[in-house]
Amino acid sequence: MTPYEWLYLAASPHFAPFAIQLRVALARLPERALLEAAIQQAASANPGARLRVRGRRWHDSGLAPQLRLPGDALPFTLAHPALHQQLGIQDTPLLEVLYWPGCGLIFRCSHALMDAAGLLLFAKDVFRILRGTSPAGTACMVSDHDYLKARAHAGRRPFLKADQTSPLGPPAHAGRHFVHAHATVPGQVVTASARMAAFMASMCAGQPCRLMMPVDLRRKDATLRSTANLSNPLFLSLQTASDWNTCYRDIITALRRHDELRYSALDGFIPMLPRALLGRTFDRYHARQVRRGAYLTSATLSHLGSVALSDFATPQCTPDAVSLLPFNTPGTALSVESIQHDHGLEISLSCPAASGDGGRLEAFLRRLCDVLARPASGQAVRTVP
Repeated sequence: MTPYEWLYLAASPHFAPFAIQLRVALARLPERALLEAAIQQAASANPGARLRVRGRRWHDSGLAPQLRLPGDALPFTLAHPALHQQLGIQDTPLLEVLYWPGCGLIFRCSHALMDAAGLLLFAKDVFRILRGTSPAGTACMVSDHDYLKARAHAGRRPFLKADQTSPLGPPAHAGRHFVHAHATVPGQVVTASARMAAFMASMCAGQPCRLMMPVDLRRKDATLRSTANLSNPLFLSLQTASDWNTCYRDIITALRRHDELRYSALDGFIPMLPRALLGRTFDRYHARQVRRGAYLTSATLSHLGSVALSDFATPQCTPDAVSLLPFNTPGTALSVESIQHDHGLEISLSCPAASGDGGRLEAFLRRLCDVLARPASGQAVRTVP
C-alpha cells in the first residue's frame, strides 16, 4: 500500500465519505440484473475494482462491487445520507454503484482505492458492456509511488506551511463540517482550469494564494492504464493580479519542469504511523487550519477534462449529464471538482462550514459561473443548442 493510499484510508473516518462519486444522470435506468452482470464483467476486466484492505496490504476479494438502492424514497440532493456513507469499513467493499430512479447511477469509490480518472475507466467499461461491446480493461499494476521512485530525478517538493487564505474570506466561526454546492455552466468552457485558477487568486484579495491541481500521470504515460491512484499534486503559487493567460503559462511551465513528479519528504514517514493515529493527527491538523483560517492551499482544483455523453449511454438512454459530486478535502480552504461534457461544465464545491455556510459558498459559485460563462479574451464559449 502506497503512502497516499494509507493516508486516505486513515482520513476516511474523519472526512467521510472521502469518496470519489461520479453521477451519470440517466432518465431511464437499465434493468438491475443486466447492470449487475455488467458490473461483474467490468470488475473482471478491471481487477482493481475488487480490492479490499487486509492490514497494510490490498488483496483481491474476487467480488464485484455492489449495486444498491439509496435506501429511502427521498429525492436526490447533495445532503442525502446515501452520499455520505463511508466505504471500506472492516473489509467491506470500497466501491459501489447506487441505483437511483429519478437521479441515475452514482459510482462511489474510496479515494484510497482509485482516483477520479480511475473510476472513470471502470464506469466507461460498465457502459461498454451494457451496449454489447467488450470492456477496454486495465492491466497495469504500477503504483504512483513506484512510478515516482523510478523518476526521483524530478526532486523533492518543498515543505509547505499552512499559511494560505481562503478565497471565500475569513472564517465566521470554527465549524469543521463541510458544506457543498453544485452548478452547471452551459456550453464548452475553454481553458477552464486556468480561468478558475485566476478567479481563485482574485478572490484571495491580495493574500497568498497557493493552489493544488492533481495531474493524471496516465496523460503523461499511456502505459499507465490502471484504475489506481495515479494523480500527483502540482502546486501553483499565484499573485492576486494573475489573469488566466498568466495562470495558463504558469501551469504549462510547471508541467514542463515535471513538478508533478516531485515526491514528498513525508512519503517515507506516513506508512510508519498506525492508521488510527495518522487519522487523528490529520483531523486535528485540519481543525487547527479551519480555526486559524490558514490552510496548506487556498483551493484544490480537480478538472477531469472532457467526456462524451455517448460513452455513458445505454441502448435505451443517453445521459443528460455526467458530473463529479463534491469531495471533502482536508488541508484546503476549497475543493473544486469539475468535468466537461457535451452540454456544459459541471462544477462541484466543498469547503469547511466556517467560511462557506450562510449562503457564502453558493454566492461564490454563482460568481465563478458568471466568470466562466463569459468568453475568455480572444476565445469563445461555444454553446450547444
